[in-house]
Parts: sequence; C-alpha cells; structure tokens
Amino acid sequence: MDSLKKAETPALETGLLFRQIVDKAPVMIFINQGGRIIYVNKKCEEVMGYGKEELCSEGFDFMTLIHHDSQTLVQDNFQRHMQGEELEPYEYRLVTKGGRDLRAVHATRLIEHEGGPAILGVVTDITDHKLARDSVFALAEAVSAATGKDFFSRMVKHIALILEADYAYIAEIIPEKPGHARTLSFITDGAVIDNMEVNMAGTPCFTVQGRTARTYPSGVQRLFPEAGVMAALHVEGYAGVPLFDSAGEQLGLMAVMYRKSIRNVRLVESVLQIFASRASSEIERTRSEMEIARANREYKNILENSLVGIFKTTVQGEILFVNRTAAGMFGFSSSEEMMQASVLSFYRYEKDRTRFLKLLRQSERVANYEMTAVTKSGNNMNILMSAAIDGDVITGVLLDITEARQSQADLRKSEEKYKKLIEIANDAIFLADTKTGIIIDANRRAAQMLGIPLSNIIGMHQSYLHPPREKERCRKIFMDYVRKGEGRTYDLYVVHSSGKEIPVEISVSVTEIGGKQVIQGIFRDMSHHKEVEAELRKHHDRLEELVAERTQELTEANRNLRNEIEGRKKAEKISQGYLKQLQALSSEMALIEENEKRRIATELHDCVGQTLALSRIKLGLLSKSIESPDLKNSIREVLQMIEQTIGETRSLTFELSPPILYELGLVQAIKWLIEQFSRNYSIPVTLIDCNLDKAYDSSTRFFLYQAVRELLFNAAKHAHASAITIVLSKKDGRFIIVVEDNGTGFSPPSASREGFGLFSIREKMRHIQGEFDIKSAPGEGTRVTLSAPLPGEQDTRYV
Repeated sequence: MDSLKKAETPALETGLLFRQIVDKAPVMIFINQGGRIIYVNKKCEEVMGYGKEELCSEGFDFMTLIHHDSQTLVQDNFQRHMQGEELEPYEYRLVTKGGRDLRAVHATRLIEHEGGPAILGVVTDITDHKLARDSVFALAEAVSAATGKDFFSRMVKHIALILEADYAYIAEIIPEKPGHARTLSFITDGAVIDNMEVNMAGTPCFTVQGRTARTYPSGVQRLFPEAGVMAALHVEGYAGVPLFDSAGEQLGLMAVMYRKSIRNVRLVESVLQIFASRASSEIERTRSEMEIARANREYKNILENSLVGIFKTTVQGEILFVNRTAAGMFGFSSSEEMMQASVLSFYRYEKDRTRFLKLLRQSERVANYEMTAVTKSGNNMNILMSAAIDGDVITGVLLDITEARQSQADLRKSEEKYKKLIEIANDAIFLADTKTGIIIDANRRAAQMLGIPLSNIIGMHQSYLHPPREKERCRKIFMDYVRKGEGRTYDLYVVHSSGKEIPVEISVSVTEIGGKQVIQGIFRDMSHHKEVEAELRKHHDRLEELVAERTQELTEANRNLRNEIEGRKKAEKISQGYLKQLQALSSEMALIEENEKRRIATELHDCVGQTLALSRIKLGLLSKSIESPDLKNSIREVLQMIEQTIGETRSLTFELSPPILYELGLVQAIKWLIEQFSRNYSIPVTLIDCNLDKAYDSSTRFFLYQAVRELLFNAAKHAHASAITIVLSKKDGRFIIVVEDNGTGFSPPSASREGFGLFSIREKMRHIQGEFDIKSAPGEGTRVTLSAPLPGEQDTRYV
C-alpha cells in the first residue's frame, strides 16, 4: 500500500529520488535560496571540507567558498539568475576549508523550492563538467511527468546518450517463467526497437543478482560463449544493475552494452545506480495500476454475474446501479433499462417500503427483509432483501424466494397428506428424532398396539417401546438404521400396557419432514403369524416322524425296486426292438392312410358327389313340372338337404385329401388351409413363402401338410393364440416350415412324454428323414420348425 501511495504522489517521489540521486552524484550539488545554502550533497562535504551543518547554518556566507578572483562574477550571475535570467555554465574558482584552490565549472538552473525561487547548482572540475551537467539535467527530465511506456523509452534514451552506450534497455522479470525477462524499452544505436522476451540463461543478465551492479568491461563474448546474442550484436562490454520493489523483491534489470571496452566503469555503474531507483518505482507503480485494473474487472465481473441481485439506490427512489441478475429478476432486458425506472414501482405494498426505510434509519442495516415485489410485467415476486444505508444511498442484495415459498406451501400440503396416510394405515407407525431417539409422532394404530393414549407416546424414547431386556439391543439397531438410512428387523417385541409382549416386524427408513431428519418405523403385528408358525412347527415335527417311518418302508421298497429295474432293463431292450418295428409300421401305416384317404376322397367326389349333383338336377326339373304347392315345397326341402350334403361331402373330401395338394402342390395347399383356418377360427395367420416358385411335389407332401394342419389346430385349441405366422423357405437342399404363435406357451416335454399329436409329427418327420424342433416357454408362445429334404434329396422310397 505504501508503494501504491508513492506511485500516486509523483511530486513527493521526485523529491525523494532527487536526494537519493544527488547524494550519490560524483559532482558537488547544492541549492541556494536567497543567498543562503539550504542543501548540499555529500560530495560538497567531501570536496570542500565543511560539514553539512556548517554549510547550511544561518550565519554561513556562501561567498566564503568563492575565490576572491571569482566573487564578482559569482555575485553578478547570482543576481541575474534570481531575476529569472538563464545563464550558460561558467568557469570559476573555489576555496576549500583547508585553503585548497579549485578550478570548477558552475552550472545553474532556477527552480521552485518550497514555494519560492532557488538556484540549483552543479559544480565539477573542468574535466568532468559536461558529464556532471548532462547527468543531472537528464535526471531532471527523466523524473518529469512521463509515466509508463513513454517513461521507459525516455529514460533508456537518456542513459544511452549520457553513457554513450551502443545498446541500453530496461527489462521486467516474468514471474511465471523463471530465468526469462521481457524488455520494457530497448535502444540500439539511438533507435527504439520492439520489445521482446529473452531467456537470460547463459548471458551476463543472469548474473545481475543482489543489490550491486555487474560490470564486464571487456571480453563478454569470451566469458559467455553460449550467449549467441552477444556475438550477433558484437558486444564487448556489459554493465547492468538489478531493479527491486519496495519489499526487496527483484522486478527486473537495467543494462547497457558496448561494442568496445568500457573505459570509465565507475561512471557507468554510478549513472545506472542513479536511474535504477526511479525505474524500479515506475515498474512497481505500473504493476500496481495493472493490479488495480484487474481487481476492478474482477469486482465488476463478480457484481454482474452474482447469483443474487445487487442494487444501489437513493432514499427518494432513484436507481444508481443494478446488476444483470437484479434486472433479469424483475423482467428487464438490461441493467440500463431497469435504471430508467423508479424503485417505487417495484413495491406491491407501500407499507413494505415505509417499514423497510424505517428499519434502515433506525439501525443503518437490515438483513433478510421479506416483501412482495412487482415485476415489469406486473407479476408478484417474493424477495428477501438485505441492505445498508449511508446518507441517502442504500446498497443491498436481493434474493428471489418465490419458488422457495411455493415449495414450502407444497411441503405443508405434502405433510398434511402424509399425516392422513399414516392415520389410516393398518400398521403402527412411529416417527422419532434421529439424534435423540425421542418419538415425535405416531398414528392411532400405534396407540392401539401399545394400549396407551397417543399423547403419552409422543415424547417417549423409542427404546421404551420394547421389553427392558431388549433396550440396549434396540438402541444399537436404531443407531444402525440411522447410519444406513433404512433397515428391517423381524424378531423384536413391543410391550402392551397390560404387560403382554407383541411380536412385530419393523421396516425403517430415514426421511426429512419439515426440514428435520426423522426415522420412520412401520411396526407390523406378527402375533397371528407367530401362531401360524407354531402350528406349522407342530405339523413339521409330526411330518418328520412320518418321514422317518416312511423312509424305512421306502428303503425296503427301493431294494425291491432295484431288483425290478434290473428285470425291466432286460424287458426294455426287447421293447426297443419292438418300438423300432412299431415306428416303421407307423410310417407305413401313414402312407397307407394317405393313399386310402385319397382313394375315399376320390370316391366321394367322383361317385357320391356326382350322384348327389345329378339328383339335384333331376329334382329341379321335376319341381318345374309339378303344380301342387305342397309337393313343390317338399321337393324344395329335399333339394336343400341335397345341397347341404354336397357341401359336407366336398368339405369331407378336402379334409381327407385336399385335391389342391396334388394338383397345385404343398405351398398352395398350405395357403388354402390358412384361408379355411382363418375363416373358421377368426385367427389371423401370416404366411411368408420367401418367393417359392416351385411346388413341393414329393410324395411326402401329405406328411408336411398334415403336420402344419395339426400345429394350427393346436395353436387355436390349446395355446389360445391370437396371431400365427408361417414361414416357408429352402436352405441347403431342404424344405423348411416354421410355425410360430403368440399363445400361452408351455414347457416342452421330453420326446418320450409328448402327446400323441406331437409324437405322431415327430415320428413321421423321422421316417421321411426330416427334423422336428419345438421351442416354447410359459407365456412366451411356441415356435415349431419342420425340415424335410427337397425332391431328389430324400430317400427314393418316398418319391
């Protein structure tokens, strides 16, 4: 903060810097005001032999220092100077306290000092007079009103000019990149070049540490061979000084470089030290300004992006500032738009504003003042306002609590609904504080279970619900429930007011009600359940006795059974042979059955059908030749019966052996079967024939047709399907039929335990070298796959 104050008071800083510089100057410097010496530097004391107290005392005549040959010249020049006339430097003679005669050049400048004119004098010998004069005057110019980038440029130019350096620069250390610096101004041969970032490693800049200068009068390229820039710039001599802030931390460095060797090392180091303090102050001041600017930006960003509304208004209602959050809260598109309005328009009730201002004036600060505000669109908004007053200016924050208040209202409704639910519950319900275990609420069923009034239950510790021997165990269970957030226990008891212990099952959950964490316990009376368990145990014991008795009997029966199994295994081998013969016979019978059905169907169609058709024709002719109405009616009835008989005969013919199967092939026969089935059972059947363009005309087609017919009827009668899909396809020389329904499904039995229908299909498919696969599960429908060789692929016995 001290550094910042210095940066903000350049006049004071200039005076301090002047004294620092002139005290270190290699020339004599003094200030003469009204003929009296009021300031001398250390060089004056050293050279002239007088102390500062002597030279600056009221009775000391400065003409004592002037040689008698030069007194008239000095007096005349003093008077001219005091009248405002600027004088060129002039040579004169001095006399030290020891009587030594000095030849010097006197350069003067009229300045303002403490409200009055004064003469600033610089005295040096003839050899160094030019350097002394230019150094001080350059210093005066360097510490003028210039700041920032312009200041560094002017300072570096003066340094290069005074020290006759080929290169001069001021650089600032980069904190986040150790060993690196960034130039603030760089002069080469009197011209300013662009600033740059430099890596100081391996260069003489890296050695500029501490509070002393580093000077390499010659041989820089040899001393720092890794510093390629030195060779590129042909640097031979180097001098640099570190720059520190007011806390002693290094800020950067200031340096000059020469293409030739440095001749006057002491002079170069002195001038650099003189300017170093002012350069350090300017760097620190610049950094302070940047930090203040950054802090202002952050402060503004915080204000604008705060989650709460921030405002500043007058007591009269003028809005001085609002952030974006506050503007958006009241429905304005920007802070500027809201600032055009008056605070008065945002109060729904004038009494809220009156009371708020009264509280502010009483205590100068109000926290969490709740009121109803009005948005730009006229809607009500609940806000929480905290503010402070300073004179007529009110500063504060706003928080929109509309949703919070609505949530509180919803919570109250929810709690009321929850209260009704627990009151009508069949189980006892207790609510207890999770920290203390004290019961804070319960329902009527809880009072009935304990046999005591509800008012006595509330305030009771939860452990008193249980028998005394169980208190410690119940306390641990309670704490475990609180830690886990839920739990269930089956073997606890509660004590009725009569002393009876009631077995209960407890389900527990931790919840929050009214902003307070509570544990909710649902107690279910398990008395009847325990009685049933006891009865079951009694029956279980009796069953164990019966099992033991039965086990003995079964052991003997098992022995007999093993003997019987051995005999049956022998018989089974014999039956397997019979079974194979039976399977072959069954297939042969199926072929015979097909042929016989086909023959009967043909007889029905060719004989019975044609006879009936002929009878219908003749009766029709007879009916036309008869005039008796009664007889015509009788003939009409006979014709109807013949028509019915013809229909039934045709249907029976198709059921026995549909002609379409032999005339158009298996695919068309299945299509006809689907049409008849859908019409009779009102169940949609989807057929996907995979573009089969050739009928399956093998003699085994009857087997496949009958299998499909059987599966359709099973899906309708047993599976109660509402949709069936049939897919016909060819793959790897085989004809494949898939029948799938969405019926009730079942657990497929083993092949030896299948029903007759499935067993018949499986045996027929095996006989024609086909395959039969069934997949089903309860509730998931049934999928049956039939696979048979295409004509030319199966055994020639069936072609």
